[in-house]
Amino acid sequence: MTGKRSKRRIMPSPASPAFPASPFPSNILQNILARLDVKTLMRFKLVSKTWLNLISSPGMTGKHSKRRILPSPASPASPASPFPSNILQNILARLDVKTLMRFKLVSKAWLNLISSPGMTGKHSKRRILPSPASPASPFPSKILQNILSRLDVKTLLRFKLVSKPWLSLISSPDFYDSHSSESQKKLHLLLRSTISHDNDSGYSYQFYSAKFNGTANSVHTTTFTAMVDGAIKLVLPSCRGLVCFATESRVYVYNPATLRLLTLPFFSPNSGTRVCGFGFGYVGASKSYKVVRFFYRKYSKKIECSVLKFQFGAKDSEVVWEVLEQACPYFVQEFSRPAFVSDTIYWKIDWYQNRMQNRCPSPSHNNHNILSFNIEDDNFAVIPNPSDWKYRQESEPYKWTQLVNLDNMLCMVQISAANAQIWMRRDQEWQKGGVIDFEGLGPTLIGAAVCIKDGEIIFSSHHNLVFYNIRTRRFRRVQISSNANAHDLVTYWESLFLLGDSHHP
Repeated sequence: MTGKRSKRRIMPSPASPAFPASPFPSNILQNILARLDVKTLMRFKLVSKTWLNLISSPGMTGKHSKRRILPSPASPASPASPFPSNILQNILARLDVKTLMRFKLVSKAWLNLISSPGMTGKHSKRRILPSPASPASPFPSKILQNILSRLDVKTLLRFKLVSKPWLSLISSPDFYDSHSSESQKKLHLLLRSTISHDNDSGYSYQFYSAKFNGTANSVHTTTFTAMVDGAIKLVLPSCRGLVCFATESRVYVYNPATLRLLTLPFFSPNSGTRVCGFGFGYVGASKSYKVVRFFYRKYSKKIECSVLKFQFGAKDSEVVWEVLEQACPYFVQEFSRPAFVSDTIYWKIDWYQNRMQNRCPSPSHNNHNILSFNIEDDNFAVIPNPSDWKYRQESEPYKWTQLVNLDNMLCMVQISAANAQIWMRRDQEWQKGGVIDFEGLGPTLIGAAVCIKDGEIIFSSHHNLVFYNIRTRRFRRVQISSNANAHDLVTYWESLFLLGDSHHP
């Protein structure tokens, strides 16, 4: 305490006119001082006449006699809470009984804490804490927002039931942005089962999601069943907590944290039209999501591009497709995942389809092989592959290329039986990022690169995840659920974005 006290600015007098900026009202300062031991209070009397009068007052004497001395700041914290248990008890003890009954539903740890004899004794002696929006609340809304933004979505949805002020706070756009910033630090996994069940109402797929820190030997998953109108063609990488996937005629957006599925407006293809690609991204300037979809019109030989935009708080009636005047210049590889980086979606161009439709000459390593679409200004562009990138030869049966966002940078990864070569695009130029040797791992073990987390590149690999440490150049494996396939893996962070109820199947 001596070391901490020597570094702290002396607390201003609670009622002194010389300290008009004091952040502590007298009643709150009394509550704090009442927890100190007598020896410390005797010293605090020497601070000023104002402090002498406060500590010597009958009200302070009464409060001090009822208070339990503040526990050591080194007390162990509850494993289910980021706050030490004594601090959490002091906060909860000021809440009314009705609110505490609701807080018991948060988790078993909270139930045990609120039901403990110590908590019962504290609550009977405490003044009830005002609503977070009340002028008398000791917690400014910014501080409360900062605390709550660190909680998981499941807990926050329960906290919405506490009161109208808490509902308003957690539902606000500012809180949504704060929570998104905090959630980016926590990695979650989403896997889709490769087996679908066909029934009268369509297809059903199992999605498995889990919070994962990369240190466990296995991943514990929760399950969600998605009912869709047909076979899923491709699941795209997540974007700010949401995941997008599509069938032949519908596009779906899924929030794994809230277990809500948004079914976008229907498209009924005819004999002369087919879906030939789609993408998903987020526009930071307008704080809106965008879904991009390509249709090939057989009779006009035009690749039509349509976009759909939705944002936090938007009504279902505002979610509509808009056809762009500018057509897509090339066919893209519709079963290869695009990459989304900095307001731009990148696809690999399907040269076979384009040659069949006489849209381009035969490819070479100098051709433009990547199509980009800026979702903020709705413009297409083409960029070349790296100059030292080479096509797969017939003598190389296991060799393929992917585009991926690694650490907020567009990367091209070429995976073969022997290694993975990585190129990074910086300042409109490709740079060689290095070669990862797969010696001893086997040609069928390594799948697509998924992301970078804590200095490790995560690869999918059947029922395992493979982590490659960039610094030590070593691999490690983590087993996942046997019901899911890691080749269908995407990573995400939790989002409070509430998808429309009218679209929930």
